[in-house]
Amino acid sequence: MKKQTFIAACAAVIFFLVVASTFLVPHTTKTVDMDIKVASGKLIGINLDSDAVHFGKVPTSEVTGTKAERNLVVDSGEAKVKVIIRPGGLLGQWVIIEPTEFNLDKHEAMTVNLTAIVPAGTPVGNYTGKLDILFMQRFF
Repeated sequence: MKKQTFIAACAAVIFFLVVASTFLVPHTTKTVDMDIKVASGKLIGINLDSDAVHFGKVPTSEVTGTKAERNLVVDSGEAKVKVIIRPGGLLGQWVIIEPTEFNLDKHEAMTVNLTAIVPAGTPVGNYTGKLDILFMQRFF
């Protein structure tokens, strides 16, 4: 009976440590806005502001999807971090992110490839979304 109690107590302690570490690990979330303008004709435009991801103008297509690509540079700053990137909003459903999760050491940067594929038949208009970038501090 003492052995079972000991095993149960160890399991409880391990469970507590895993759950507590999830909440106690310092982390920061940065939200980056995204937008794309679907326009008639064959005009393609690009906007390279640093405050958001602007895919620019892409032509509408009834037959095939239209693709626009951008790069986003993610910097770790003063800490070792695990980075997790998740898209949101309508435009977020059209965006492919590579890679979505990675580790960075202090003062290290990674280029993330973003590809927006506008579905065929999408009406002319402005579409928005966001990227949530989670920085979780690593200790080893």
